[in-house]
Amino acid sequence: PGIQMAPASFSKLFGRDRFRVNGISMGAETASFPLSPGALETPGPEKACLLRREPLRDLEAVQSAAPGLRRKNPFILPFWMRLLENQGKDGRPLCLVGYVDEKPIGVICLSPKKDQGRLFGDPDVCDYLDVATVGGWTGHFFEGLVRYLKKAGIRSLDLAPLLPDSVAMTELLPLARKLNMRVAVEEIDASYAFPLPETWEGYLLGLTGHQRHEIRRKLKKLAKAGPYRFYEVKEPFDLEKNMDRFIDWFRRYHPGKKSFMDAQREAFFKGLTEGLFQKDLLRLFVLEIGPAPAAVTLCIEYQETLYLYNNAYDPKFGKLSVGTLSKVLSIREGIHRRHRFFDFLKGRERYKKHLGGKRVPLFRCRITLSP
Repeated sequence: PGIQMAPASFSKLFGRDRFRVNGISMGAETASFPLSPGALETPGPEKACLLRREPLRDLEAVQSAAPGLRRKNPFILPFWMRLLENQGKDGRPLCLVGYVDEKPIGVICLSPKKDQGRLFGDPDVCDYLDVATVGGWTGHFFEGLVRYLKKAGIRSLDLAPLLPDSVAMTELLPLARKLNMRVAVEEIDASYAFPLPETWEGYLLGLTGHQRHEIRRKLKKLAKAGPYRFYEVKEPFDLEKNMDRFIDWFRRYHPGKKSFMDAQREAFFKGLTEGLFQKDLLRLFVLEIGPAPAAVTLCIEYQETLYLYNNAYDPKFGKLSVGTLSKVLSIREGIHRRHRFFDFLKGRERYKKHLGGKRVPLFRCRITLSP
């Protein structure tokens, strides 16, 4: 699989409020347009793609059979979607796998609602969604997908939230144009991310003078409060113990978050961290001050990117800014581990920009398959 964002295309996104998506200038406004006619161009040999419905539990095997299948973010990994399915909020997903000569070339998971197919995923816990395809075969997969969905009575696709470099935005959208389908694209949210420099000092120098001063001041204040340690959880027992802390602090941090972290969501978070831990994708960092744990930061390492998924801290350490500093120390860990990017994920919280994040827009793409 390719990395989450190619360095060149990723860096071009930073600092821009407008983007060109397949030749169309996109800003905060909604753009709806009919697509120009043209034949669907598919690279490679002319072979038909057969779409089959597969249960979620079999998608791991599909991935093994197609090592080139591109999943550009962790939120569409099969085990993540199985956890969502177990929550039962969206019903059972319609998981479609495209095959050419019995080899998988693409996967899409949808939540069908009447005559519309929406990408399967809970926006509260899935920051990005997408389609997974094998490079060079996206056209075959999309052509087969359209045939299948039309026969099933699904007239449109609702694809969101999408990164600008997602397979859906960069490949499905132009293919829809060539099929003369109508597409509506709108910016619906934003995330913040940035390429990691080679050194910690390089990171600090990339911030504004005020933010650089604030981080150094807070780190000095933390050091004066007592010896501190920032480390990654490595053992299953420590994982369970620190996730209990995380959930307790998460609920206590703000009254509104208590309703979010109900029993069902708690089960999801624990299942998620266990799954990520088993796949060596979890980076659960703990900040200790003296002997006392003060903050837990849940990060995901995936394809050279460190994602800051969630963070919680003991309110009694709030005056030491441990919530902010645990994020800062996660960035420092990412630099030390030679990750290429750090992603704060969806949301426009001010701290993301203050800590060096650059705005990346998130899009919704609606494709009308038939009149």
